[in-house]
Amino acid sequence: MSLEVTGDLRALLQDVRNHAPDRLAVRLNQAWADEASQRLREYVGGGPMTTYLTARSGQARDNVRASFSATDASVTASGPGMALQESGGTILPKRGQYLTFRLHQPWDGREPTGQWIRTRQVTIPARHMVRDAGNQALELMPDFLERLLEA
Repeated sequence: MSLEVTGDLRALLQDVRNHAPDRLAVRLNQAWADEASQRLREYVGGGPMTTYLTARSGQARDNVRASFSATDASVTASGPGMALQESGGTILPKRGQYLTFRLHQPWDGREPTGQWIRTRQVTIPARHMVRDAGNQALELMPDFLERLLEA
């Protein structure tokens, strides 16, 4: 993490000391965890993967968990299909030589109405939702610190 300070750095450090660094660290970690989990819920609950994750994991958005302490913070998402989304992979047919499935159109609900596909395998690219949500929240860390010091 990089932090740019305009003005007197000594005054900023004194201000941090006056605000009890232990409590400040907990609040910073809490702000990061809250922001990262909110962004991850948006990734899981919106966009082109919505139908897949809703159909496969039911409550994928509710499976996002954030935790924090004075020394660290983490955000996780669990449930069927989440590991495959993070790491990517190849789906092969269990029986026979082909996979046959129907595509979802953007306006579809639970039932797909798109064209039928018949193929030997399907490769799912990795979508690093947890990493991306964490990195986006990390970019806001200077803003979190500024807000906490002002409060």
